[in-house]
Amino acid sequence: MCVNVPMQVVEIQQNQDGMLLGRACFEGVVKDVSFQLLPAVRIGDYVMVQFGLATVRLEPAQAQETLALLRELDQLWTEDKNL
Repeated sequence: MCVNVPMQVVEIQQNQDGMLLGRACFEGVVKDVSFQLLPAVRIGDYVMVQFGLATVRLEPAQAQETLALLRELDQLWTEDKNL
């Protein structure tokens, strides 16, 4: 199963080959990300990331809702493992 993760863009740069690369953060974890599919992305934007590739830009409210659901799932998973 493939899972896209909402991440907030914290760094953007263009490498010597013209590739749009940078870093994005999810719950304090910062990862390298390619922004090639989203040339208009800006620092502070939320994007969905799959396998290091930003695939779609999210509105902040969409990102926050998705993050809240992921936190809830994590809490349920943790509680279930403790039973």
